Amino acid sequence: MKLQPMTLALLIGAAVLGSVVYFTEIHPSAQKADQADAGSQPLFDFAEADVQAFSVTTPLRTVSFKKTDDGSWQMVEPDPGLASEPTVAYLLNLLATGQSDRTLSVPASEWEVFGFHQPLADITVTVADGQTHTLKIGEYDFNRSSLYALRDAPDNAPQDLEELPVLLVSPDFENAVSRPLEDWKKSADESDNPTNSTDESPEPNTTESPTEANPDTPSLESTESAPEESPVE
Repeated sequence: MKLQPMTLALLIGAAVLGSVVYFTEIHPSAQKADQADAGSQPLFDFAEADVQAFSVTTPLRTVSFKKTDDGSWQMVEPDPGLASEPTVAYLLNLLATGQSDRTLSVPASEWEVFGFHQPLADITVTVADGQTHTLKIGEYDFNRSSLYALRDAPDNAPQDLEELPVLLVSPDFENAVSRPLEDWKKSADESDNPTNSTDESPEPNTTESPTEANPDTPSLESTESAPEESPVE
């Protein structure tokens, strides 16, 4: 049976209209859920200057810090002393200005799937009003473009939870927390050349002059100023 062009057009139009009605009327909740989960949102609502103390726990160690009266940072443990200001600022800037571009609502039974049973780091921050915030950083997502994270999760998580609000956060957090202990301490180079960069981690200065590398090597100035000897006749 051959359909007339007009009849075929009416059938196609009815199918398209039925699809529109199905997705707008029957499944509005699914659309709203997608809209709620997508879009960038701040990780926290505090400013970097509001942070008074923080700690970072990784599989290797726990390091904790507090802000002194003059605004500098002091390592409390494991080795009390002055902290590296650029290293501290790098992490705190990520926490205060970082964004999450998506939130996934997943069953709490998938706690281990996202790496929260052996997290990359547990970060605890105390701000000026006395409130404490936490960020648990798990594994990378499937294409390693983001890290999974939980914000302000209960201490007994995942117990008594049905769902986990999993955030996707910047992979820069790995550089901010996975550091040798010495990187958290104030270095001699930092004392001579203070910096307060929050965009990238400080790099050690390995440049040295030839005379510093070999003190026996005469300088150019000394060779030029040496008197010439007249030839002996």
